[in-house]
Amino acid sequence: MAATVARLFFLLPLAMSLTFFNLNTCEATRAPLDLIASTCKSSVFKSLCVHTLRSDAKSSNADLKGLAAITIENTLATATTTSNHITILLNATPTATADLFSHQCLSDCSQSYVNAINQLKGSLVALGNGNYNDASIALSVAMSAVELCEEGFSSDSSHVSVLKDTNTKFSQLCSNALAITNNLAGPGF
Repeated sequence: MAATVARLFFLLPLAMSLTFFNLNTCEATRAPLDLIASTCKSSVFKSLCVHTLRSDAKSSNADLKGLAAITIENTLATATTTSNHITILLNATPTATADLFSHQCLSDCSQSYVNAINQLKGSLVALGNGNYNDASIALSVAMSAVELCEEGFSSDSSHVSVLKDTNTKFSQLCSNALAITNNLAGPGF
């Protein structure tokens, strides 16, 4: 019996240390997800924010600034893809046979996305330099540029925007990036 009690006193501390080790390991792997969840609470499109960040492998080791960069990079990728799609749409139909209103809207949207891309690139540079207010301003300008694109289509109710879904997704991504960047900029921005 004494040998059993001695083994118990030997094994008990070992078992407890392994339990604490496992708890600490779980905490370490849960921390980035908790940072993502808490970061996305300030965004309007929370589920999109969480999905965007969790789908990027770099998020697992990122701090708030890193998460902001990831959301801006994702928004930039969406803007670049959309800009390329607009170019294809513009080149697909000769101007003479195309609906001139839609062609003009696409042409305006092309310029809007070029402006948005430039602003997003500027936002990333500002973020990298710790100029969070400048990064937020550039994100706001990018979002406004794409809103102008969508407004162009809505100026004639007989036309449907061929970019509505894409513009909506861009605006939501940009809004999330702006919310996270504003957290870095601090109160009063």
